[in-house]
Amino acid sequence: MKGKGCHLEKYRKVLKLWQSYQINLAEDLDKYLDSFRILFAYHSGKIENDEINYYDTREIFESGKVINFSGSPHAIFEQYNQKLCYEYLKEKKKK
Repeated sequence: MKGKGCHLEKYRKVLKLWQSYQINLAEDLDKYLDSFRILFAYHSGKIENDEINYYDTREIFESGKVINFSGSPHAIFEQYNQKLCYEYLKEKKKK
């Protein structure tokens, strides 16, 4: 039981921190999730496709395109879909 209590306490601390950010606008999410959204997409993409790298993923999130990528177009498509998913969920925050 000690392990469960420890995890629950960590969860409560993280939740308290997240709530302290007082995110009211969708744009606020970008401020707090900027590097996380890219890292999440990168690591998720690496599970299925080791051609993708962090810099390509960041380029997709920042500009919507990648220059000088010689790997599979599918890898880029998957990372772009991660970006679209983030943008879609961010828009849900506005409602």
